[in-house]
Amino acid sequence: MATFGDRLRRTRKALGLTQEEVGLRVDVSKQTVSNWENGHDVPSFHALTRLVEKLNAPADWLLLGPAEGRGHVRDASAAYHAGVTPDEADLLAAYRRMSPRRRAALLEMIRAD
Repeated sequence: MATFGDRLRRTRKALGLTQEEVGLRVDVSKQTVSNWENGHDVPSFHALTRLVEKLNAPADWLLLGPAEGRGHVRDASAAYHAGVTPDEADLLAAYRRMSPRRRAALLEMIRAD
């Protein structure tokens, strides 16, 4: 299961940023960002709000992970960083909830086009 550090790293890389660049945006050192990504430390509330603001990543996604299983479908940050629309994110979430048999049938239908 992905951790806060994994999600931070994923977000940073999706934006094409180095740890140093994230640190500059959030006003911390490169080592601090590395410690967050490697699970050796967690950001303060102030640093977390700066991460959310500067990386355009929802706090709930950074802290808790994908929205599936938490009462709503969209994973806004993952969709944003993957370059998909909210409708596409909903389709992906629905696909992931399908049984393997239904997934296979859907893929067969799509490929027939």
